[in-house]
Amino acid sequence: MQRFIILLSIFSACLGADEAEISRYQFRFLTTDVTVIDGRPVFTPDGKKVIFMRQPNNDDENAISSLYIVPASGKGNAKLFYDGINPKTGKQFNVTRPDYSWCRSRYEIAFDATGAGIWLLDVKTKKVKQVLENVIGTKSYTWSYPAWYPDGKSLSVTNYNTYGEPLYHSLVKANACALNSFTLLTNNQVVWPGMSTVSHTHPHTIAYAGEPPVAQPPATCTCPGGCVSDGYAQNCNQIWMQNGQNAFQIDSEQGRAPWFSPCGNFIVFESNRDNPDFPDLYRLYIYSLKDGSIKPITPPSLNVQHGKWSPDGKKIVFAYALYGGAQGIALVDLE
Repeated sequence: MQRFIILLSIFSACLGADEAEISRYQFRFLTTDVTVIDGRPVFTPDGKKVIFMRQPNNDDENAISSLYIVPASGKGNAKLFYDGINPKTGKQFNVTRPDYSWCRSRYEIAFDATGAGIWLLDVKTKKVKQVLENVIGTKSYTWSYPAWYPDGKSLSVTNYNTYGEPLYHSLVKANACALNSFTLLTNNQVVWPGMSTVSHTHPHTIAYAGEPPVAQPPATCTCPGGCVSDGYAQNCNQIWMQNGQNAFQIDSEQGRAPWFSPCGNFIVFESNRDNPDFPDLYRLYIYSLKDGSIKPITPPSLNVQHGKWSPDGKKIVFAYALYGGAQGIALVDLE
């Protein structure tokens, strides 16, 4: 409890005179354990709980991540939700990047098994089934960030293969009812995408973190935080929207991890645009599809990631930085 009070005091001190609107919001810090790394939260269909991934904060690059659950009210501790075994390997799943379908009755949670493809989890029986394998025939893929379509029948999935490999830097629409059945969503000659979201009200509209293709071989990397071998750089992403094949940036500033509101009128995303001297320091912003406005909803000194809306559209849950590499889960009530 003492750590929680100190955290609230630090957060309050971050709110300057230019943050008057943010100071009206109500924040809840749901997890504050510095011995773990909590991330990529998502609300349950009733909005009363939050599912998230957790791994030990021990500098082990091979640390296993499991799913945990915590009350959104802040009145309860996080509990283990799923740490099952991969039926193909007999080893524990490394469960990452979960997304919860709010309409499916079975296999509701999609997750990235880190090198073992995309899977679905039945939250009642804890049974799993696979949607995408990382090796299909003679081709290898790097599937990541599954995001449900609103009807619960398909997933938007990122393929992070580098230049020259199958479907490098592309999004696909994967059939959630069949194995390895997918169609291409994006054109990697126009944009290199990642971390997508699908509109609840207009399912042909998607948003994602992306950047224009990089000429090969890539020039020297100039993006803060570095680039992969072919020049892709997350810290130099922008927020892109796409309807059919029409793809465009919402603005020229940096942005990542967009997520549509349930009403379809807003997108929450993370960006370092107001922190030029600290490119790894992210805030959450809301973009209005109606008027194109963009406003911050977290203060500049609270480093945050991966915002997701509640089913009623009134709250946003996110991961935030703690101390020594730890992360916690928090939410902001926009009412």
